[in-house]
Amino acid sequence: MRETANKMIWERGAEQRMDFPGYQRVSFPDFTFVVREDFIPMVGTLRQLLYGLVRNEVNSPEIKPFSSGRGVVYLARIESRGEFVIRSYRHGGILGGVFKTRFFGHRRFLKELGLTRMAREAGVTLLEAVGVGYRKAGWGVQGFWITNRIPGAESLFTWIRAHNPSKILIEEIARTIARMHQVGIGHVDLTIQNILVTHSSDLFPVVSVIDFDKAYYRKNLDLHERMDQLRRLDRSLLKWMPDRSPWRSPWVRLQFACAYCRAVPEMKPLIREYISRFRWYEWGYRLGWALQGVKR
Repeated sequence: MRETANKMIWERGAEQRMDFPGYQRVSFPDFTFVVREDFIPMVGTLRQLLYGLVRNEVNSPEIKPFSSGRGVVYLARIESRGEFVIRSYRHGGILGGVFKTRFFGHRRFLKELGLTRMAREAGVTLLEAVGVGYRKAGWGVQGFWITNRIPGAESLFTWIRAHNPSKILIEEIARTIARMHQVGIGHVDLTIQNILVTHSSDLFPVVSVIDFDKAYYRKNLDLHERMDQLRRLDRSLLKWMPDRSPWRSPWVRLQFACAYCRAVPEMKPLIREYISRFRWYEWGYRLGWALQGVKR
């Protein structure tokens, strides 16, 4: 059965429902997909690939696990369409140990689909979602996220371990995040693992934000929410980079702040306050990592 899928974007405290053109729902007795219309002929193949993940058959020629700095995801190949990235939805934190990959419904999956499409239209991400697939699993629902693979893309987590800071790249990261915030998307898991870097033929870096699973939409995104997300990005840099990494230098933080504030001038007071009190924030981060037993 096929029917036009809906884009569902949830504001905090309100629900907004819009048409979601270009995608269709395809239902099987055991799996449901919401995929791009041009992938309708490949839905049967996608179904077989996802069953390989369900049965933990991940060493076949068609699908292989790999680490991207964001944990393990899967690289799948469809002979006629190339390579794709598949991610299984999982709970994080304490819930992850209890519910693992089981959810009470499929709204979370469709929410990410809608937000990713919105981000792509705003020029925030290069990823074009193929769609989502989900199935009834015991008492809950198990879901999978499917996207095209961007050739040559690396997570910022991987990139900065092999390259020195670049003013052009730092400013492009800041502009991309500012653009995301300006269209109303809040990304509460904004880390160096969830930013991709791709270099085009002219060596100009292309930055893309990914993984909108925990993101949300709000028409007027609060400045303090934006600041919290920028602090999370900075915290992830401090957490995962060696102490002597040039990416930890104050120059990097200042270049990022200047570029972001040029795009969003009203953020200047909050960013200035963060930079002026950075040592206090850093000590707080380190204390939190020590209490959590994080080895650095």
